[in-house]
Amino acid sequence: MKVNYFSFKKHKEKYLITNELGYYHFLSTEDFNFFVHDQYENMSAGLISELKKKFFLYEEDDVFIERAIYPYRDNKSYLFSPTVLHIFV
Repeated sequence: MKVNYFSFKKHKEKYLITNELGYYHFLSTEDFNFFVHDQYENMSAGLISELKKKFFLYEEDDVFIERAIYPYRDNKSYLFSPTVLHIFV
């Protein structure tokens, strides 16, 4: 299993992780340490499934870009649209 690029910040007693696709997830300190140190066998199956669904984790034989291209395109679609609001003074 591989980890997609992510950012994190400690928020109270949990860690907030985010990725470029616009997904986020809160992890406990224990789960965050397992996640960062590639100790997935210590994490619950439900958590691993949730992180895969949100593109934080993916299988090594999985073609990640083919699965992630549509959410990434939808998230960044504003880059290809013109400005909507014009203010004239």
